Amino acid sequence: MKLNKLRLVAAAVALSGAAVSAQASTLTFNSWTYGSGTAVDVTAPTYLGQGGSFNGTVSLASAPFNTTFNMYCVELTQGITVPGTFTGYTVVSATSQYGAVETLQLAKLLTHANPLVTNAVQSTALQLAIWNVIYDNDLSVSAGSGSFFDSAAGGASSTTEALANSFLSDSSATLNNLQLFVLKSANNQDQLIWLAGGGPTAGNIPEPTSLALAFGALGALGFSTRRRALKKA
Repeated sequence: MKLNKLRLVAAAVALSGAAVSAQASTLTFNSWTYGSGTAVDVTAPTYLGQGGSFNGTVSLASAPFNTTFNMYCVELTQGITVPGTFTGYTVVSATSQYGAVETLQLAKLLTHANPLVTNAVQSTALQLAIWNVIYDNDLSVSAGSGSFFDSAAGGASSTTEALANSFLSDSSATLNNLQLFVLKSANNQDQLIWLAGGGPTAGNIPEPTSLALAFGALGALGFSTRRRALKKA
C-alpha cells in the first residue's frame, strides 16, 4: 500500500512538470527595465548589441506567471525586438535546461545581485554575469573561453565588467532564495525568470505547480483512505 501511495505522488509530480513545459504561450516584451540597456560586445558566442533586463508578460500561463515580471536573456544565438510580441514560448524549469549545478549558480547570482540592481549599468552587469555562467561557467567575464564586455568601455577594467565580476564572486557564498524557470522558444531568444522561495538546494526542488498537484494527490489519497476506514468501521 505504501509503495502505491509513493507511485501516485511521483506520477502527480511528473505530470505537473509536463504541464508546465507543454503549454504554448505568447511572450510580450514591454520595455527595457532600465533605460534601453547598455551596448555590449560578446565573444563565444558572438553578440554585439544591447544588454540588460526586460519586463513583460506571458499569456496563457497559469499563476504565478500571469503578471508582469522582469527577465534576462539566456540565449545569444537568437534575437528579439523590444517592445515586441512573440508566440510559441513554453515555461520550463531551469534545471531541465541547464542541470542542477548551473541552475544553482544562476539562482545564487540572482539572489545576491538582483536586489542591488537599480539602473542600466547594474542591469547590464548582471546580464553579463548571467551569460558568463551559461557560456563560460567561471567567475570572470574576461577570462575563460568567452568575453563579456561593455562595448563602450571596451575592456575588463570598466565599471560594468568590474561589477559583473563582483556579482559572480560575491554570489558564490550566497544562500539561494529563488526558483528559476526559462521561457523557451524554438525561434526567439530564451529568457530567464524566477520566483521567490528556493533554498540551499534550489534547482532540484519541484516547481510550485508540481508541489500543488503533489499535495492535491496526497489530499485525494488521504480522503480515499479515510472513506475506506469508515466503511470498515
